[in-house]
Amino acid sequence: MNRRIEIYFFYILLGLLYSVVKVICYINGLVYLRGVIYGVIAGVSTISVGILALKEYDGADKPVWH
Repeated sequence: MNRRIEIYFFYILLGLLYSVVKVICYINGLVYLRGVIYGVIAGVSTISVGILALKEYDGADKPVWH
Protein backbone atom coordinates (compact mmCIF):
# COMPACT_ATOMS: atom_id res chain seq x y z
CA MET A 1 0.00 0.00 0.00
CA ASN A 2 1.20 3.47 -0.81
CA ARG A 3 2.61 5.39 2.17
CA ARG A 4 0.35 8.36 1.50
CA ILE A 5 -2.75 6.14 1.60
CA GLU A 6 -1.55 4.57 4.86
CA ILE A 7 -1.25 8.03 6.43
CA TYR A 8 -4.78 8.99 5.37
CA PHE A 9 -6.17 5.71 6.71
CA PHE A 10 -4.37 6.53 9.96
CA TYR A 11 -6.20 9.90 10.05
CA ILE A 12 -9.53 8.12 9.63
CA LEU A 13 -8.68 5.60 12.35
CA LEU A 14 -7.52 8.40 14.65
CA GLY A 15 -10.81 10.25 14.16
CA LEU A 16 -12.78 7.13 15.05
CA LEU A 17 -10.70 6.35 18.12
CA TYR A 18 -10.83 9.95 19.38
CA SER A 19 -14.63 9.88 19.57
CA VAL A 20 -14.65 6.45 21.25
CA VAL A 21 -12.12 7.55 23.88
CA LYS A 22 -14.17 10.69 24.64
CA VAL A 23 -17.30 8.59 25.21
CA ILE A 24 -15.40 6.21 27.48
CA CYS A 25 -14.06 9.16 29.47
CA TYR A 26 -17.60 10.57 29.74
CA ILE A 27 -18.92 7.26 31.07
CA ASN A 28 -16.16 7.22 33.69
CA GLY A 29 -16.94 10.82 34.67
CA LEU A 30 -13.67 12.33 33.42
CA VAL A 31 -15.21 14.81 30.95
CA TYR A 32 -18.50 16.68 30.64
CA LEU A 33 -21.01 16.25 27.85
CA ARG A 34 -19.63 19.36 26.14
CA GLY A 35 -16.25 17.61 25.86
CA VAL A 36 -17.91 14.62 24.21
CA ILE A 37 -19.65 16.89 21.70
CA TYR A 38 -16.37 18.66 20.89
CA GLY A 39 -14.71 15.25 20.57
CA VAL A 40 -17.33 14.08 18.10
CA ILE A 41 -16.90 17.28 16.06
CA ALA A 42 -13.12 16.84 16.06
CA GLY A 43 -13.46 13.17 15.11
CA VAL A 44 -15.84 13.88 12.24
CA SER A 45 -13.61 16.64 10.89
CA THR A 46 -10.54 14.39 11.10
CA ILE A 47 -12.36 11.58 9.31
CA SER A 48 -13.59 14.01 6.65
CA VAL A 49 -10.08 15.31 6.01
CA GLY A 50 -8.78 11.76 5.71
CA ILE A 51 -11.50 10.78 3.23
CA LEU A 52 -11.24 13.95 1.17
CA ALA A 53 -7.45 13.71 1.06
CA LEU A 54 -7.71 10.24 -0.48
CA LYS A 55 -9.45 11.75 -3.50
CA GLU A 56 -6.67 13.04 -5.70
CA TYR A 57 -6.57 14.74 -9.04
CA ASP A 58 -5.91 12.35 -11.91
CA GLY A 59 -2.22 12.51 -12.75
CA ALA A 60 -1.35 14.90 -9.92
CA ASP A 61 1.05 14.08 -7.13
CA LYS A 62 -0.74 16.19 -4.53
CA PRO A 63 -4.11 15.47 -2.94
CA VAL A 64 -7.06 17.80 -3.45
CA TRP A 65 -6.78 19.31 0.05
CA HIS A 66 -3.04 19.94 -0.05
